[in-house]
Amino acid sequence: MGQVERIVAELLDSGEVTLDAVAERLGIKARTLRTRLTETETSFNQVLADFLRKIVDMPGRLFIMRPRCHRAFTPLNAPEVAAYAER
Repeated sequence: MGQVERIVAELLDSGEVTLDAVAERLGIKARTLRTRLTETETSFNQVLADFLRKIVDMPGRLFIMRPRCHRAFTPLNAPEVAAYAER
C-alpha cells in the first residue's frame, strides 16, 4: 500500500495517475494490482482519494486544479501564486 501511495505521489504532477500507470511502475498487471488492493479491502480509487485528501489537508499549502491535470491537485509555492495573481 505504501508503494502505491509513493507512486501516486510521483505520478501526480504528470496527470497520469491511473491504475494502469501505477501497476506498470510496480512491474505488475493492472488486474493484479486491483486484486491485491481488494485483498486489503480497498480500491485504487479509494487509495487515490485518501492520498488527495491528505495533501489537501496540509496546513499552509495552496492547491489549485491545473488544466492539464484535471483530476489532481498540485501544490503551489508563494512565487507561483504571485505570478498567477499578476495575470
